[in-house]
Amino acid sequence: MWGAGRHPVFVLLRTPKTNFLQASSITQKLRFEFAKLEQLLIVAMFLTRFDHDTCDDKGTTYDAIPPPDLNARAATKPTASTRLRYGPRDFKAQD
Repeated sequence: MWGAGRHPVFVLLRTPKTNFLQASSITQKLRFEFAKLEQLLIVAMFLTRFDHDTCDDKGTTYDAIPPPDLNARAATKPTASTRLRYGPRDFKAQD
């Protein structure tokens, strides 16, 4: 949705003649708040609907996430290969 240019943050009002942005700061703030809420709901739905765990390339599950290189000058990825394995959660009532 972000790449398609249809996200609420990027839908700004333009005048047909001048092409200047006409969105007020309040409108922009509401759009950003809506976008943050939308992202929060996507993550919440993923966490509640799917079972997930971290694993390596071969599918071996990690007990803990491999640590990143703490001596790097900027944020880095973990040193070991890390994948996210997920599957549908079973919502059947348990007796």
